[in-house]
Amino acid sequence: MSRVRLLAAVVFVPALAVWTWKLLEPNPVPEPVLNFLSVWDFLPYLAAKTLHAGGYAFLTVLAWVIAPTAWWRWVAMGFLLLHGAGSELLQHVLPFNRTGKVTDVLIDCFGIAVGVLVARQVSPGRPARRSLLRRQLRLQFDPLRQRLFPRLLVGERVVQVRVLRPAAGA
Repeated sequence: MSRVRLLAAVVFVPALAVWTWKLLEPNPVPEPVLNFLSVWDFLPYLAAKTLHAGGYAFLTVLAWVIAPTAWWRWVAMGFLLLHGAGSELLQHVLPFNRTGKVTDVLIDCFGIAVGVLVARQVSPGRPARRSLLRRQLRLQFDPLRQRLFPRLLVGERVVQVRVLRPAAGA
């Protein structure tokens, strides 16, 4: 296991434990923080929803780095989706002053999606893949490369690339 994966695993387990605890705690936000945020009526709501999405995005990036194969990555994403839905269900069922909401589950899903997008961009050991078509299009529309490489390989046959130039009077 690489150092990055090991570090991600060491951070993931306590982060998930603290996140679960705070999601199920009757009063997850300390009173002084809540009073500070209550300066504007919408600020506590906005902070809570941003924290929902950000928390799941953070956990998703960690889980993505930890997983050894693509199959395990998607298993981890499924686990996080179930965790988000399960925590909201438990908030609804447990006799605390908490209410589980479907909108929170959707915000959790959004956070997981953002985490997947971030993880796919920054995950170590992943070379950027460029499709043949994308390379061909880049070559076709780059005038300098067209002059240097007038022939282009498409599949197994060589195709002549024509440079389109504007008419002399235009």
